[in-house]
Amino acid sequence: MEAIEEGVNSPISLSVLYFFASLREILQRGCAGAQAYLLSCGSWDSRYWIPESIMVETTLVLLKPDCLAAKHCGDVIKRFEQAGLEIVGCKMMLLSEALLAEHYSHVADKPFYPGLREFMQSSPVIVLALSGEGAILRVRELMGPTDSRKAAKGTIRGDYGKDSMFNVVHGSDSRENAVAELKRFFSDLELFEPALKR
Repeated sequence: MEAIEEGVNSPISLSVLYFFASLREILQRGCAGAQAYLLSCGSWDSRYWIPESIMVETTLVLLKPDCLAAKHCGDVIKRFEQAGLEIVGCKMMLLSEALLAEHYSHVADKPFYPGLREFMQSSPVIVLALSGEGAILRVRELMGPTDSRKAAKGTIRGDYGKDSMFNVVHGSDSRENAVAELKRFFSDLELFEPALKR
């Protein structure tokens, strides 16, 4: 009852929603794929299995040049914080060609990459490390899909983005990529545990 009265943003009700989302995924995959799915998206010890969606995670977020130019940074950060995410790392930086080539290595051979590189170097970006339960999924839901034209109103990209390039914000899309991207943009001394910030 308490969770219902507090609304869907309470930790209890969010955990329940994430649990049913994971359960739906398992049922869709069937018995054969269920074990592999569980092992790939959660952690296990001898007492219980913890779904990835309710694990405390840290993910990388970039506020892109279009976000800075339109002065939307305050509102975007506010949305993340109101969703229960904590800032554990934050800085502004100009992105070098080498850093961009590494970050966008999966599209570096595409025809649009030179334009993307030029856009990402057109001004500094704000780099955030956000921590919280199910942080990776939560950030991606708040952002909306990559193509802003397909993003729903109420999402960051749906409200402020224009297309797939001018889409305001980047967020890690998996636990593996979050780890790699955090190491790419932050040193260990630049990241703080939530408890140490207080």
